[in-house]
Amino acid sequence: MIASVVSFLTSLSRAEVISLLPSIMMSATLIVLICQIRLLIRSARTAQYQTALHMMFEWRSDIINHPTLAERYKSSTYFKEVFGEQGIESYFHTLKLFHTLEVFYLLQDYKIINAKMWSSWKQQADIVMTPDKNRKLWRRLKAVSVYNAKFVKEIDAVVDDIEKNLAHKVV
Repeated sequence: MIASVVSFLTSLSRAEVISLLPSIMMSATLIVLICQIRLLIRSARTAQYQTALHMMFEWRSDIINHPTLAERYKSSTYFKEVFGEQGIESYFHTLKLFHTLEVFYLLQDYKIINAKMWSSWKQQADIVMTPDKNRKLWRRLKAVSVYNAKFVKEIDAVVDDIEKNLAHKVV
């Protein structure tokens, strides 16, 4: 293709080439602008995820660090059960881990990070989903639609592999 472009340009007179230069430069500028806008959109999405994740983690840290804040949740049947099974700190720690995995999955799904980077986080999911309590909490959380549907399918496959005693490698 490049050879055909070069051949076309060499067949033109100097005046014709000069008359095409503004159009070529404008086209190149437009292409660069489109690429920059795409990068800006990706950066904005990443910043939104980071901000939301930080706020969520801060909220959970407040609950863990100030037990009186957790008291209001103990009146809920749901929280009474999970706090009894998991403990408050363990519950929020595991929840934070699941949300972190989801954020990395979504970053990969939106093509902000590459699939290779997600695969290393997926390996973490393979490891952290081995304890029974983590799988039980996962089932409970996905039942109330806390996570993205595609992410749920991805982690369900991990859990299914673990529970079916398939070849599960811990690297």
